[in-house]
Amino acid sequence: MKFFSLIGALTVLIFSIENAHAASAQFEKLIVFAERDQVRVSASFRADETAAVEFAGKISQTANGKVLWQGLLVHTNATSGTPISISNIVAGLKPELWSPISPTLYYLEISAQRNGKMLSTKKVRFGFRSFEIRDGQFHLNGQPIFLRGVAINPPGRGIPDNVAESRKFAEDYVRFLKSQNLNIFRISTDESQVWFDVCDELGMMLYAGRYRTPPEANGLKTPPKDFAKSIAAYKKLFSGYASHPSIVEYYLSNEMPYEGERGAAFSEFLTRACVEMKKWDDTRPYIGNAGYGEGREGDVCDVHRYWGWYYNSFLTYYNLRDKLFSEPLFGDPKKNQPLTFTECVGSFTGSSGEFNVVRSKQLAPSLGWIGHTETPREDALAYQSFMTKQACESFRRMRPQNPRLAGLMPFTILFYNWSGISSFAQMKPKPVMDAMRTAYQPVLLSWECWSSQIYAGNEIKPIAHVINDDDQKRELRNATLNFHIRAKDGRELSAGKISLPAIPYFGTWSKTIPLKIPADLPTGEYFLSGNIEVQGEIRSTNSTTIFIAGGDWKNSASTNRSSRGDEALLSENLEPTHVGCYDPAGATAAALGKLGIAFERVTDLSSLPAKMNALVLGADPGNKSKLELQRFVQNGGRVLCLLSDDRSRARQSVVSLPETTPPSGEGGYGDWLPQKISFFTSSPNDTDYPP
Repeated sequence: MKFFSLIGALTVLIFSIENAHAASAQFEKLIVFAERDQVRVSASFRADETAAVEFAGKISQTANGKVLWQGLLVHTNATSGTPISISNIVAGLKPELWSPISPTLYYLEISAQRNGKMLSTKKVRFGFRSFEIRDGQFHLNGQPIFLRGVAINPPGRGIPDNVAESRKFAEDYVRFLKSQNLNIFRISTDESQVWFDVCDELGMMLYAGRYRTPPEANGLKTPPKDFAKSIAAYKKLFSGYASHPSIVEYYLSNEMPYEGERGAAFSEFLTRACVEMKKWDDTRPYIGNAGYGEGREGDVCDVHRYWGWYYNSFLTYYNLRDKLFSEPLFGDPKKNQPLTFTECVGSFTGSSGEFNVVRSKQLAPSLGWIGHTETPREDALAYQSFMTKQACESFRRMRPQNPRLAGLMPFTILFYNWSGISSFAQMKPKPVMDAMRTAYQPVLLSWECWSSQIYAGNEIKPIAHVINDDDQKRELRNATLNFHIRAKDGRELSAGKISLPAIPYFGTWSKTIPLKIPADLPTGEYFLSGNIEVQGEIRSTNSTTIFIAGGDWKNSASTNRSSRGDEALLSENLEPTHVGCYDPAGATAAALGKLGIAFERVTDLSSLPAKMNALVLGADPGNKSKLELQRFVQNGGRVLCLLSDDRSRARQSVVSLPETTPPSGEGGYGDWLPQKISFFTSSPNDTDYPP
C-alpha cells in the first residue's frame, strides 16, 4: 500500500511540474538582424496568463558591458498559452562595427514585464556590420572586399565528432586559417553554433546554408512540391545563422540541375525561394544554386569549375577577362553580379600526399597531370600547389579586366590527416597551404611570366602585378618594388628596384619589367623573386621559377642536330629568335605586329630559309608543303599552328584553332605532323568529366 501511495504522489508531483512549466511565461525565440546602425529584433514569447506585457531591451558591448541602447521595444496584450511575435527596429545607433580585423560583439537582452514584475529574459550575442553588393563587388561596412577562402573544412569530413565540435579544435583551426591570410570559409555541416561563435569572436567570415538539395525536394528529380513547408525549413535553419555577424552569405542549394525541364523547375523554385527568404532576412546576399546557377537565382553569379584538374588547364582562367569577349563567360551582364568560384582547383591529394584515386573520376586527371611518375607523392603535391597558386593569383590580378571577380574558394585538401585525429595539431598542412598563404596575401605581388624558359644572355619581360586588398584598408604609399633573379642556393644574380605609385585600397597596378639574364649562367632552374617594401616593412613577397639554358645546353643541342646530319643549321644561332609567318590573309601577321614580335613573312612553304627555326602558320599549309614541313620539324624547328578566321570561336580562346582537321592523305595539319592530333573544339566552360 505504501508503494502505491508513493507512485501516486510522484505522479501528482510530475503533473504539477509539467503544468507549472507549461504555464510559465518564457521567450521561445530571439533573433537579431543587424546592420551598420540598426537592429531588427524578432522574438517569440509565450505568456502564462492573459494580460498586457511590456517588452524592453538593452544592447551592451560584450567586452566591457558599455550600454549602447536601452529602451522599450513594444507594449502588447498577451493571451495565456498562445505564442506572440515581437518585432521592432532600433535605428540611429553608432556602434563599433564587426570586421575580420576588429570583431566587436554586442549582447541584446530582452525582458518581458507585467506591472513591474519580471516574467522572463533572454539574451543573444550579435555584431553590427553590413554586407552588401555594389557595382558587381561585395562590400563589408561600405568598403569593397575580395573573398579569400577555401571550401573543404571541418566539422565532418572524417574528423571524429567529439573533436570537430570542440571549441578548442575550432579555435585552433580558425586561428590557423587567419594566419594563412584567409578571410572566409565554408563549414561542412549545415549548422554548428560552436564554429559560428568562434568565427564571430576571431573575425572569420563564413558562407553557410544547404550544401545539398532544398528541403522537401525529391532528390535531384523535382523541387519541393510544398513551397511553404520548404520555406519554413529554410527559416528554421537560418534562424541559427541570422544573429552571427561572421555569416555573410546564405546559399539555398548546391549543384542543382540547371538544364532542360528539371533545370527550369529548380530554377523557378529557387528564384521564388530567394525572393521569399529576402523578405525574412535581407542583410545578406543569397546564392540560389551554388556552382551551377550562375546568378539566375539569387544575388551572386557563383560557379564551380575545376579547370586544370578534370578538364582544361590553369590557362583557362584567362577566359575570365570579360573585355576580350562580347559577353561574359558566366552570368547575365545586365545583373552585374559578383562572380565567385566557391569550388575550383581539385587536385585532391590524400594522407600520403599522392593523388587520391579512391573515386573513379580521380584516376584520369591524376594520370593527365603527373603521368606514370616515379615520384608520385612529390609530383602530386607540387602540382596541387602550382594549380592553387595559379588559380588564386590570376583570379585576383585579372580584376582590372573583369571587375566582377569577387572571391575564390578552392576545393582541395589542405591537410594530411583527418580521420581519427584528436587535435588540430595532428592535421598537418600540406605544401599547398604555403602556396595559398602567398596567393592570399592582402597586399599581393604576383608575377606573370610567359617566358619561363629562356637562354642565358637573353632578356625576360615579366609583368609585376600589385593588388592592394590590405585588411586595414590602407592606401599603399611610398612603396618600393624590389626584384631579383636568384639561384637555388640563394645567390643573387640580377637585381633592381622601382618606386611604386600610390595604390588605393582595392586598387591594382601592373608593369612590365625587362630583366637581362647574365650570359654566363649554367643550365638550371632559378627564381624570379620580389617584395614590396614600405618604410622598412615588407608587405608582400612572391617568386616564380624560370628555367635558364646556358652554354652547355646549346652545345648539347648542337650535338643532337649534328647527329641528324643537318649541317646547315649548325652554323646558325640555335636560339629561337628567327620567326617566320605563313599567313596569306594577313590577320595573324597583323596580330604578331601589334605584339611587337619580329618575324619574316613566308609566302612559299616548299622552301624555308635555313636560318629560320620557328614558324607560325596562320593558314592551312596544304599538302604540297608536307615534305618541307616534316624536314623542318625533324631538324629541330618549332611550328605554332594557328588559324585566323572569322568563323573561329574567338570567345573560347585568345587564339583560335581550326574547327576541322583534314583527314590523312588530303593535306593540311592532319597529314604532315608525325602523330595524329585533334584540336580543341568544345567550350572551355564544358564540365564533362573524362572517362
